[in-house]
Amino acid sequence: AVVSTQSTGIFKVQKNALRSLFDLKRSAGSLCRPGTKQTFCNSSLLTVHHLYHYAVLSEVHRIRGLSDPVIAGLMHFSARKPNLAIIPKGTPKYLDTNFLFMAPRLWNSHHRNSPSMPGSFTSWTKLRLLEVQGAGDPQVWNSSNLTLPT
Repeated sequence: AVVSTQSTGIFKVQKNALRSLFDLKRSAGSLCRPGTKQTFCNSSLLTVHHLYHYAVLSEVHRIRGLSDPVIAGLMHFSARKPNLAIIPKGTPKYLDTNFLFMAPRLWNSHHRNSPSMPGSFTSWTKLRLLEVQGAGDPQVWNSSNLTLPT
């Protein structure tokens, strides 16, 4: 999933709120605000980007378990590989913004990069998102911390 400009603005607000909640202040003589990545990771807090991923993945998981043919018919899964969601054909402008196009891609990415799922789906998903979020330099955010690998 792509990091949108709307979520980038919300992410800035989320980081400012975190600085206020955890009383993160500039060090003496510094013009830079303190980093928030360690606080997010140490407190097991998901960024707005991963909260969105978590909500989408949870919704797809819920849709998979429904017996209602109308709602369950919105998404199709492979008969050969039951965890593989079938991505419908669509125009590129809808692929990142429309749930029916974006959700199967996110679902497949999530399952392809994490084949084993111990415990409950929700706790496993949150742990996986926290793992991606905390990767790399513990002080610096980069785009790979805000998206799931494809």
